[in-house]
Amino acid sequence: MGQPGTGFMVRKEVEKNIMSFTPINERICILRLKRKFYNITLINVRAPTEEKMEEEKDKFYDDLQEVYDKSAKT
Repeated sequence: MGQPGTGFMVRKEVEKNIMSFTPINERICILRLKRKFYNITLINVRAPTEEKMEEEKDKFYDDLQEVYDKSAKT
């Protein structure tokens, strides 16, 4: 079985536009891309499945909300 995690695959010509890659935890990561007139923030997630404990799901959604709130300000 594979290792848990998240990430992004980018084409070689996009690589020069990467401002940052930030792994938050094994379920959430952020990629910032520089564009000509604006920057783009991509948030990649791997949400817990229904059979996971409620505490784990609550923590995931709390973390995601925090990441989103911080990203919306940049």
